[in-house]
Amino acid sequence: MTATPAPTNAPPNEAGARLRALYEREWAWRREQFAGFDDEDGEGAPADHLPRVDAATQSQREHYWRDVLAQLDALPLDQLGERDATDFAAYRAQIETLLSQQQFRCWEMPFNSDSAFWTDLGFTARRARHDADDYERYLGQLHDIPRYFNEHIANMRAGLARGFSVPRVTLTGREQSIAQVLDTACIKDNLFYTPFRTMPANIPADTQAHLRERAATAIRTVVLPAHAKLLDFIRDEYLPQARATLSAEAMPDGAAFYRAQIRRFTTLDMAPEAIHTLGLQEVARLREEMLATITPHWFQRRLRVVPALPAYRSAVLPADRRAIAAAGGMDRQSRGRLHRTATWAGCHAGVSRSSRCRRNWHRSTPAVAAVRACISSTPTTCLRDRCTR
Repeated sequence: MTATPAPTNAPPNEAGARLRALYEREWAWRREQFAGFDDEDGEGAPADHLPRVDAATQSQREHYWRDVLAQLDALPLDQLGERDATDFAAYRAQIETLLSQQQFRCWEMPFNSDSAFWTDLGFTARRARHDADDYERYLGQLHDIPRYFNEHIANMRAGLARGFSVPRVTLTGREQSIAQVLDTACIKDNLFYTPFRTMPANIPADTQAHLRERAATAIRTVVLPAHAKLLDFIRDEYLPQARATLSAEAMPDGAAFYRAQIRRFTTLDMAPEAIHTLGLQEVARLREEMLATITPHWFQRRLRVVPALPAYRSAVLPADRRAIAAAGGMDRQSRGRLHRTATWAGCHAGVSRSSRCRRNWHRSTPAVAAVRACISSTPTTCLRDRCTR
């Protein structure tokens, strides 16, 4: 599969048109490739099937995106207008990411601790449907689930064989989202029956009844067995063989893969160590700006002077036990007020002046009064100075 070639020698005013034609053509192809796929980011093009995810199809996609990238790099960048140049930079990074995902065969690890191909089908089940044609397409998707799952299972097996898998420690309980589909006692309570509980009034009643009957049959005879097979695979094969390490660099070609993931999620072509160093530098810079903003005048107006944390711990917490005991101890409610009082007084470095904290500070109980008295006699320091320790 190859993208349609673009002309090589274009006048200056045609460079932008070539770029737009290229990304519009590629986007239409991409929509067709992933028709029927819905996730948290949006809905795919309507289809009566799910996308193909087998190795041969993945290879075709890799070749197509490689060809698109080559056509992008052949564009005369100096002939692009300002807006087209911006579009070029954003689009090229996107294509480069899609291509790298194919090259590293990320489709052999089609789930993580956050999302999975089988849970994405929940978005498909909850998608709004407006007429009988929409329901016919959805029934086609239900019947396509076994093929879809089988292709993913084959891909995951290939990933396991080369040590490319989700870390085992992140898989605890991950199979529960599959088991929940199987645990439904009544078909009408099943997730995949969701569109048939309430159907549009423009569909005749007898057609609705027929569609519901077909849906129940598909769920019982097609969807549930496919989920049962997937559940057995995850529990009995994938989980025991998943990698024991967390480091992405421990996987095949791990260093290059990790670098590609950095480009994918940050758009920066930087080494991991350089990003870590940059993060430390930015935190230090922001801290200096914060401290420069916090002037003594601002603190005198805004904040009550609070005890230094070491002094508070040494003078208040041990010594005050005797004062609290002498005051008759504390019930549960008083203990809660004591904690909130201490928080307001500054023992956690984050001083809150909320109305609730002010009420707790001024509320009189023997135990809280004992703490207030002890705090008042403790050496104090400016919160700004404490922040620099």
